[in-house]
Amino acid sequence: MRIINLSMLLVFIPTTKCQKKGENEEKVQEVLLGVLLPMTGYWPIGKTSASAISIAVDRINNDSTLLPNHFLRYIWNNSQCLAAEGLNQAVEFKLANVDAIIGDGCDIICDPAAMLAASWNLPMISWGCESSLLSEKSLFPTFVRTVGSFSKMGDLFFSVFEYFGWNQIGILASTESIWQLAMTNLRKTFLEKNIQIRYLQTLNPGSALVTERAEYLSLL
Repeated sequence: MRIINLSMLLVFIPTTKCQKKGENEEKVQEVLLGVLLPMTGYWPIGKTSASAISIAVDRINNDSTLLPNHFLRYIWNNSQCLAAEGLNQAVEFKLANVDAIIGDGCDIICDPAAMLAASWNLPMISWGCESSLLSEKSLFPTFVRTVGSFSKMGDLFFSVFEYFGWNQIGILASTESIWQLAMTNLRKTFLEKNIQIRYLQTLNPGSALVTERAEYLSLL
């Protein structure tokens, strides 16, 4: 398991430290976050977004108005956007006694990992999972996310189409089951709203970034 600070690799153990201010002694609670990111695999989005956690933690720790009397540290693991690996890394976080899990961005991991987090009474905050199932609080009481679910995507897109006066669209979707589900929900909404789907195509996600694929480079 790889554990990083803002600038160097260190192992952190969550503790409570005391800091003296004048004659008073003030307790500062350390909070350990476990960050799940897909750094490798077919969707290595962590390579371009991992710096966000460093920026956020640095800002919070240096601004006394944000979470006063708390000091954040974090550890991170590569989920690879694979269910088995993601669950393995979630268990590693539990063994490390993290206070909360940040991530993942892949629904194939969020669905089962959020159930584990619920059984541990551990907060889990996703920045990218959009599965409609995750909105079921009876199953995922400790899970929250900063994005909407697939069930609401259709209405969102329709509001954009309506604003610009568009009524003919094309859909390009990955062959992965989660994106096929998203496409199905979108098609249902668009048909109900009398939006014409003129083009519908699926593609294999592959293991390389889009900008590294031959078909992209051939366009340059």
